[in-house]
Amino acid sequence: IVDGNRMKTLSLLWKVIFSSEIPKLVDVDVLNTDIARIKRQYRNPDGGDALGVLNSLEPSSVMYFDQEIFSTLLEWCKVVCSVFGVTVNNFTTSFSDGKALCYLIHFYVPEVLPITSMRATREDLGEDLNDNLTNSSMDGNWVGVFSPPSGISPQLQEVLEGEKHNYKLVHEATKSIGFVPYLVRAFDM
Repeated sequence: IVDGNRMKTLSLLWKVIFSSEIPKLVDVDVLNTDIARIKRQYRNPDGGDALGVLNSLEPSSVMYFDQEIFSTLLEWCKVVCSVFGVTVNNFTTSFSDGKALCYLIHFYVPEVLPITSMRATREDLGEDLNDNLTNSSMDGNWVGVFSPPSGISPQLQEVLEGEKHNYKLVHEATKSIGFVPYLVRAFDM
């Protein structure tokens, strides 16, 4: 951090935000109630999973935090995003392209962030194409969206612009909603 390592500094800031701010903003009981409501809402009348994704949400797979609040927050993200067929595994790579944040906002306030305004990301590419476009310095690295390495292909540049666009959509949507606190601003990244 003293040497100005961007990744280590951002990692420290993220941990500070997680340990000091998130507990003030998140009510575990409200999240649990909402998780149960969403799971009920997306069940078939015969008790089956309407979207074929909710059964794959194992509570044990989200219980790797030492505080219940973070496990519950991740489970909530998983449940909401699963409605749109988007898999959320963690708070880093799953949020690296801005789509999970867009879907979270769209789920609750669809008129503020329509799905049609979102752009394609590396996750939308076929696996073979994604492997060809992504290099090791950018794989799962959300900082790469805002500071891509030089010499990348035009196709990857277009995809990264789509990811940047998704983050702008999140920023505009939270600004128009008016009550979502800014923990990290886009130009701080």
